[in-house]
Amino acid sequence: MRLLNAVFYEWLDNSCFNIPFKDSVIVIALNHYLGKVIEKAPAEELFDNPIHPYTKALFSAIPNPDPDVKMNRIILSGDIPSPADPPKGCRFHTRCPYAKEICKEVTPEYKDYGNGHCAACHLLD
Repeated sequence: MRLLNAVFYEWLDNSCFNIPFKDSVIVIALNHYLGKVIEKAPAEELFDNPIHPYTKALFSAIPNPDPDVKMNRIILSGDIPSPADPPKGCRFHTRCPYAKEICKEVTPEYKDYGNGHCAACHLLD
């Protein structure tokens, strides 16, 4: 774990990533974001309040053991970006149900939204 932390600290040069990773959950969508971290927060904060559309979709896929509970699953559609030719702007915009024009042109910056909860999404601005 220490080696993993060291690799992430070296790889991520952003003030949002200054809290220890052992106390956080990091959502990394390698197949959609080519290794880009899209949201990071202390574990309880992230599970209680996901703010990135991809994180919300991932969490909606977690099965509930109670068969009587209706799931509000978010089904993503659209094209999965190619690692050989990633899209311009936000790499998730081809699948995001809320994408705006800015998402297609400008890569979102990681911002701290409080409580150590950081994300990269134009919809949060």
